[in-house]
Amino acid sequence: METQTDKITGTILGKVPMIVFAAVSIAIFVFSVQVLPKQGVDHLVLYKAGETLLSGSDPYSMELKFYTPAWSLAFLAPMSLLPIWIARVFWAAASLLVWVVFLVKVLRMKYLDATIFLLNPFFLYGMILGSYDWLVILGLMLPAWIGSWFVMLKPQIGLGWMVWFLNKNFKKAVYTYAPPIVLLGLLVLFGLYRPVLLGEMWWNWSLGLLGIPFGLAMVWTSFKGEDPTIALAASPFLSPYVAVQSWAVALLLFKDNRPALLGAVLFSWVIVFIRINLV
Repeated sequence: METQTDKITGTILGKVPMIVFAAVSIAIFVFSVQVLPKQGVDHLVLYKAGETLLSGSDPYSMELKFYTPAWSLAFLAPMSLLPIWIARVFWAAASLLVWVVFLVKVLRMKYLDATIFLLNPFFLYGMILGSYDWLVILGLMLPAWIGSWFVMLKPQIGLGWMVWFLNKNFKKAVYTYAPPIVLLGLLVLFGLYRPVLLGEMWWNWSLGLLGIPFGLAMVWTSFKGEDPTIALAASPFLSPYVAVQSWAVALLLFKDNRPALLGAVLFSWVIVFIRINLV
């Protein structure tokens, strides 16, 4: 017969994964805030872009290269009104919160699995850089008509998701993604936006043509199982350019398979160390 002590013990033990997840999340946030002043290159570029716009100058003419589509300045400019240290804290908190909500509430990953995911090198590096990958993830959680603008900030993360959406509801997908795509095309056409060229991407971690068969297979699998997460995970495989931190979404392929997820995270660390030593 179960005693009251057994019940209490069981309740406490049942909350251990959640406590560990919370502790790891807080540790990542604190660590990110500590290193952003020295390592947060991405966030610095975004902050300076907003600052440059408010000063009446062209963000795309900065010495720090700014490649993000122009509509991102709608929220980058207000952020640049904050002291940069406050902006860094806000950015790190928002980034982590969006990912946590996406993993636990949207994908319904168990706390232990979500903890394993957060410890992958790609996600951690994105936090250190102050990357804006989290805005794409936020876009996936917003209503499609507004979320599409966030997803189009970095198509190399959302490409697979867009393809899945087209297959699921072609007409709605076209109406949803046509406005940001058309606007982006017009900005390029009139010289108001210059996308980064492949030759300039010394940071490119794309698999190139080698990744396409894997990406297409994953997208096809997502069609068969009606699982957009698999299509999302396929995005880096399909893109001609991918920053290292954007490979984090590929690990979502294993969100329901803990041993595979753990293996993928460990393998990711091996790949990162090998790549660093070869550069």
